[in-house]
Amino acid sequence: MAKLSSLQQLDSVDYLTFAGDEAGDASFSFTKGASSYFVLAFISTAYPDTLTQALTVLRQKRGLRANFEFKYHKLSSAVLRKATFDILSNLDFSAWVLIVDKNNLPDYWFSLTAHDFYAIIATELITQIPIKQRENSILMLDEFDPKGKALLILKRSLKRRQIHRGFRKMINVRSTHEPLVQIADLIAGAVLRSVTYGDSAMLNRIGNHIVSLQYFQPDHPIQKNPLS
Repeated sequence: MAKLSSLQQLDSVDYLTFAGDEAGDASFSFTKGASSYFVLAFISTAYPDTLTQALTVLRQKRGLRANFEFKYHKLSSAVLRKATFDILSNLDFSAWVLIVDKNNLPDYWFSLTAHDFYAIIATELITQIPIKQRENSILMLDEFDPKGKALLILKRSLKRRQIHRGFRKMINVRSTHEPLVQIADLIAGAVLRSVTYGDSAMLNRIGNHIVSLQYFQPDHPIQKNPLS
């Protein structure tokens, strides 16, 4: 479990910065190649500039172009993948992750739109983060759809369920321009790799940053991930 060093600084900073991204897809068209799992990851940090600078330095050291986007599926080189996660292991952030095994969902879930599905899972993950840490913070989510429909449904979902969101701002951003979202993608990708192929090598490297890693249970309280 994470030491929560950045969260321990909460009393000395105005707010934390959160970022979220997903791995897998929201489709249920398994015969057409839809992923069996959907993984959503949020990270938080009191030092966003430090995390951003760390990725900048890594790009320079590895001879990558200045606008190289760190995404798990782009790290085809084992050397670059290891170097990236070694850097992440030493950064100051915490992560919350929710795993959805789509094959185990009741049939009525198959009728949900991708936006509704995303909003439900994001709502559940938000509830796993203590309100004290969400209060007055910023949540940046990778742009799930260009028109922001998923984000709008998420906000409505929180309001409808009377969940105090805490975040003073919830916005969509493009991962190409936001390093913190890229880190969230790397976390989600490592988890997806673990549950899909049983390869936890990269996940184990950043395990000390994981505050919560759980499977989503639609009709039952969320259960801890048996991998932990």
